[in-house]
This record gives sequence, structure tokens and C-alpha cells, in this order.
Amino acid sequence: MSRTPLHYILGLGSNLGERADLLAQAIRSIGMLPGVQVLAISQAVDSDPVGYSDQPNFLNLCLAIVCDKNPDKLLAETLEIERKLGRERTANRNGPRTLDIDLLFYEGGGWSSPTVTLPHPRWSSRGFVIIPLGNLLQT
Repeated sequence: MSRTPLHYILGLGSNLGERADLLAQAIRSIGMLPGVQVLAISQAVDSDPVGYSDQPNFLNLCLAIVCDKNPDKLLAETLEIERKLGRERTANRNGPRTLDIDLLFYEGGGWSSPTVTLPHPRWSSRGFVIIPLGNLLQT
């Protein structure tokens, strides 16, 4: 665990159930993690699915936080939030889901481990990240 708080940007999305409510629950859960403070939340955008089109649209947003965790620890904790909010991982990684939380960037620049790579390797090719990220950076 890092002793110096680091800034992160996360991407959140949902396309099953009450999307806005699930995103709000996820934001509250992230903010309740020890050592985490939510700094800013982008506007949510309705987005077409990517990689597998036979599913409902997503509601996506970006979240800026500061925390004292390294990316691997933060990822483990966000995966647990996904699970608690009904995320079921299937063979179709682009399929429908109640919640998806991606680590996009962190203040330390690059990070590579068996579980997480930062910056997120596909962030720049995804409109569902670029649009809310732009909104977040304007706040």
C-alpha cells in the first residue's frame, strides 16, 4: 500500500437493471473505501455497446478520486464492489453487466502488473470513456 495519496481516474458503466442507481451505489461504495476520497464525477452519457452489439446501451461516467492504494489493491477493491452490485463475469467479456469499473489513469503514470495496466490500454479508442473524461476535466 502506498503512503502518499495518488489521484486516479476511473471509468464506470452499467447496462443492466437500474443503471443510474447502480452507478450511484458504486460511487458511494468507492467513496466509502478506507483511504479513498471522491473528488469529481462527470456527467453520465448513454453509450452504444462495444464489441457485442446485441445488448442494451450503457450509461457511462468517469470518476476522479484520491487514495492511498496502489493500482492492484484499488482494482481488487473495485472488483469486489462490482461483485456486490451483481456483476457476474462470463466468457463474453463485452457482454451485458450490472456494473463495470475500470481504472483508467493514475498519478504515478504507468503501471503494469498481471492484473492491471495503466493507463488503460484501450481508453483512447472508446467514446464511452472519452466523452465523460472530457466532461470530468472541464469541472
